[in-house]
Amino acid sequence: MTESQKDLALGVEIPDIEVTSGHNFIKYTCNGRGLATDGAYFQADLSDFLPVIRKNPQANKTYSSLSHKRDRAWWRAQCSFRGLPIRGNITEMQARLRAGPTSMTSELVKLEEKSKAGWNAKAEVLRAEARQKRQEQEHLEEQKRIAEERNLLKVCTDRLKAIFGPETREGHVFKENCRGVDKAAKSLGLHFKWIAAPAVSGDLDWEAEWIIVAPSSDRVDITDFAVQKWADNRNYCQLQAHLLLVEGRQIAALASEAKRSSLAAAHAAISVMDGDWDITGIWKINCSDSGYEDELQSDQLSLRIHRITGTKVSQLFAEFDFGLFNGFFRFEDPGTHAISKHDIWDKRERLAWDRYLIPLKTKPSHRFPDWRFRWKGRGDPEATIEYDPEQNDCSMRFGEEGGVLSGTFEYNSTRINFAGAKIGTISDAETAAISIDREWNSYNNTEHDT
Repeated sequence: MTESQKDLALGVEIPDIEVTSGHNFIKYTCNGRGLATDGAYFQADLSDFLPVIRKNPQANKTYSSLSHKRDRAWWRAQCSFRGLPIRGNITEMQARLRAGPTSMTSELVKLEEKSKAGWNAKAEVLRAEARQKRQEQEHLEEQKRIAEERNLLKVCTDRLKAIFGPETREGHVFKENCRGVDKAAKSLGLHFKWIAAPAVSGDLDWEAEWIIVAPSSDRVDITDFAVQKWADNRNYCQLQAHLLLVEGRQIAALASEAKRSSLAAAHAAISVMDGDWDITGIWKINCSDSGYEDELQSDQLSLRIHRITGTKVSQLFAEFDFGLFNGFFRFEDPGTHAISKHDIWDKRERLAWDRYLIPLKTKPSHRFPDWRFRWKGRGDPEATIEYDPEQNDCSMRFGEEGGVLSGTFEYNSTRINFAGAKIGTISDAETAAISIDREWNSYNNTEHDT
């Protein structure tokens, strides 16, 4: 980079200095390039500028037209640098230069050296001042940038804390004000991924890139998969903050498709343990074909499955909230043989306890995908829960390595079909805090039993 380019980069302009020759009293200007008069600098070789002369001796107009054209002031300057007379027209001055010296006079050489030294000293002072000013400006800008980054990190951190609590499992998609969310997520130990926004959004507030944040990398991948599915359908109005909190059937389809895709490992990570299916956790439920579609709003339904493991046996139960009614499910040992109806009343008291004790090695798997269950609960005051020993259709089937389920539920002689997908896990402490026997006995004469 030349000095002039450096000066331009610094934003400094160094003016020429003015000097006068003691020989011919001509005023010159001087800068880093040297002396100049009338804006013209010394040109040692004039062969490209002087016209070509024939032997006759007239100018050869053919070749002269190719020479560089200069005005009278330029030719006058070339004469002054060589100590030649500066009067006359261009032709007269060209004749003097053709026969004159090719170097600058010694007096002007010394003047140029002295003038350039003075100009360089002045230039260095101005450059130092410009560099100091530039550094101060950059320091202020850096301090401002750091302050803005800290403020942005705080804003984004508070924003994430408001969304991601200790029990949050779902992913969240940020469509606007995305800058700084990645650093805030990293500082909180969350996972994130930048994705391209759908090409046709119809919302100018949405940014070109969105960011997915979730408590785990597998939830980031599944949320990304959900975004792409909505984008493919151009169903942007349904793309809410928690993408997976939608109808259970949609989640089940997404989970199943995710498993068949490159997200199989991510989906299996929350479903498979030691070859068995881990069905414990938080489930999103959807009910259909029940006659209660208006009452059973999909955003109200949930299921939380727990397992208590003892030294010899275990128990599998669930908290359910189907909007219209809520309570507990208790799963039976799938190896228990069916009891004939005429033995129901004699064996009911014993079976009420024994049927819920499940061998430690008996878990949901490819061998045992189907599970019967009983339920106790409370319903809408206008929809009394009645016991009917003839009804015995409460069952569940698990699939996709424990990631999805479907089942039937008896309510007032009406069969309700439901489906669900696992969307989160439950801590051991939360399970231990529930006394299923006490909860079960708190309901009086409401068990749907065989």
